[in-house]
Amino acid sequence: MSIFGCIGKGFSIAKSSGSLILAVFGFGFAWSLINLPFISPDGTASPNVVTGILGVVFLILSIFIQAGSIGYVEQVIKQGKSSLGAFVAAGKKNYFRMFGLAIVMGLMMVILAVVAVLGFVAGGEQSQPSPIAVGLAVLVAVIGLMLLIFLFLAPYAVVIDGKGVIGAMKASAGIVKRNFMKVLLVGLILVAVGFGIGFLLGLLTGVIGSALPSKVGLVFGGFISSAINAILGVVTTGTFMTLYLSTAAGDSVQPTQS
Repeated sequence: MSIFGCIGKGFSIAKSSGSLILAVFGFGFAWSLINLPFISPDGTASPNVVTGILGVVFLILSIFIQAGSIGYVEQVIKQGKSSLGAFVAAGKKNYFRMFGLAIVMGLMMVILAVVAVLGFVAGGEQSQPSPIAVGLAVLVAVIGLMLLIFLFLAPYAVVIDGKGVIGAMKASAGIVKRNFMKVLLVGLILVAVGFGIGFLLGLLTGVIGSALPSKVGLVFGGFISSAINAILGVVTTGTFMTLYLSTAAGDSVQPTQS
């Protein structure tokens, strides 16, 4: 399936996934309200132990949301419709493998970050970083980006094909290797669309929010951003689900028309 065919299916799937969008929106908006007491009137966060714990809890819950979303969208593609029951079932069934995948990928990023820091430390106390340190930092950044791209489809391999952590990473790397430019361009287009929509809505919410009391403005901004993130999140999941199924099966599996 073509790049724009995948993206078009992503938007079509989102139109048929109102329950999922509402669930993801509810999670995001509830989380913004929970964090509201830790945000100053000017919109800046006030980090502390509590916000750190909340951040960890958010990541743990987000893994369930991601697994459930993939399972929900898979059912929409294959059956034309889905339900929150499928969302919950997929989240429960695949949670620990998704959690393991997140830990492994996180450790990879931590190792790369440590290597980059050691490179700068090895450069000695200088007013400007040494060429070697800069080169190492660039190399680490490129490696990190490539890892993220090649492993991006691993969650889909976990939920769709029931693969373990290593198997999912291998499956993702194999698909991306055979379809590198397609995966990259789909990702870049979705990022551009998200950035454009986010920029325009950011201006709108900024104007409206400035006319409201500070806390009310923050709630309004959280409501709008949660809604947009939910819609774009489902579009993204639908797009990459379509890409995964079509490439993994040689285009033998096509989404059901809604």
